[in-house]
Amino acid sequence: MDTASRCHDAGSGGRELGRGGVGAAIRTVDGNIYTGVCIDLSSGLGFCAEMSAIAQMVTKRETQIDTVVAVTADRILPPCGRCRGKNGVRPSFLG
Repeated sequence: MDTASRCHDAGSGGRELGRGGVGAAIRTVDGNIYTGVCIDLSSGLGFCAEMSAIAQMVTKRETQIDTVVAVTADRILPPCGRCRGKNGVRPSFLG
């Protein structure tokens, strides 16, 4: 399964439990794929799907990102503002 397909699978499933309807997938330079979902909470303490996928990647002791993809049910998204603003990390983004 490719990075974009894994990303779509991560984001599908509606908005239950604060799930924001956005899925992200990261492919590392080693070729591993990590997925995450957006968490939207009314308190504003949620986080984006990209950061969720990064958290999964870091727990597996990987730090080098090759590609990041974020999608909703019907379109590919550019990275969120927080992710675009990260200094020192310049992965290639699809979207």
